[in-house]
Amino acid sequence: MKKIIAAVIAAMVLTSCNKTTAPENENVYTDPAVINTMSFPTGTEPFSRDIFRFSGTNGEYIVTVSPSDTGILVGIEDSTFHRRETEILPPEGYIPYFPEFQINAEYAVNVIRNDLTNEEMPDLMQFSFMLENTSADAPLNISTFYTIDDSGELAEISLFDTTVEKGQRSHIDYLDRIQLNHTEPDKFIYEISVDDTNIYDEEGRFIPVEGRVKIKLLVFDKRSLTMKIVRREISESDPLYFGYAYWAAANTAAEYFTVSLFPETDYNIQEETEDGTYFRVRSERFPDLSSLYKNLLTIFSNDTAASLYADAPQKYRDINGKLYTLDRTVSPDTALGTLTFTDMYVTDTTMLFYSRQVKYDSDGNFEAYTDGGNFIISCRESDYWKIIGYRYPYS
Repeated sequence: MKKIIAAVIAAMVLTSCNKTTAPENENVYTDPAVINTMSFPTGTEPFSRDIFRFSGTNGEYIVTVSPSDTGILVGIEDSTFHRRETEILPPEGYIPYFPEFQINAEYAVNVIRNDLTNEEMPDLMQFSFMLENTSADAPLNISTFYTIDDSGELAEISLFDTTVEKGQRSHIDYLDRIQLNHTEPDKFIYEISVDDTNIYDEEGRFIPVEGRVKIKLLVFDKRSLTMKIVRREISESDPLYFGYAYWAAANTAAEYFTVSLFPETDYNIQEETEDGTYFRVRSERFPDLSSLYKNLLTIFSNDTAASLYADAPQKYRDINGKLYTLDRTVSPDTALGTLTFTDMYVTDTTMLFYSRQVKYDSDGNFEAYTDGGNFIISCRESDYWKIIGYRYPYS
């Protein structure tokens, strides 16, 4: 992704498919005394601590994270062997997440580093907490963020939500989730939402994909040590998030041609055919096959839509003028996680995104990054941008 910044700037000049009516570290300090105390844990040794190198806002450190009686104990040691400890208390109603075994110690804290570009950014520690009473009306998993400031102290990152309605409190005590998509050195995708309920506005005008997707980012400011949730405008002059918007829309549509049935599937209405038992899809959005396929064509090119439809295990069809489906799906690959664009190539009619995807081991722990494939959108054959290269990322 080292070319991504340059590509974004270049794309602001190159893109011209404005045909839609859519709304607008070398010197790493290593403490031999600490490293020599590290043992090789067995699979059943209970978790006791995690030790890792950490780049703060002004220096390199060795950090130790371990459980305390009431929370999380964080030890920081600098290059002069000076050590200080700070205890992090969990938010009310929550308990810290720690792995059960020492062999999984690295999952006690998520250390976020900038491995996307050469831009200097301090590392971040993301601590996760679990709701103690799961019947309570609160998020099941939350997180808080810390770094090491110029004075070598553990510093909590202040969180703000700028998208709240006017008059509401913008400062938040924690993030209501633990998974984020690290898209730029200082930015994470906090939320992508796709409105697939209608492809036309109230006046009957077509709404292109960028008008149906909303993106919220979490933006880190290394000077003020704050993170803010902000809305991101989706525009082809901003190719990175333009691409993410189309990718999210593709996933929403392709889900029902790979791993899921429509929630409106009615198992009480069925028809026997030569292919098996079909069930009625009682959808107001898609009363028949034509409307379902028409929706695909608003997102994908003719060839890509045809391939997705032909390969769908659900084998949608009309029976007596109504949409029906087979009760067949492909199980999602639970070993695959977040997909991130790592680089891109942009011209006036095509955007090509390279990607990597998180891969988990059998215990659900991070194992490695795998090639996520190429994602391609183009306006070469249409008045609107459409997807010409895609695979559903969880199958």
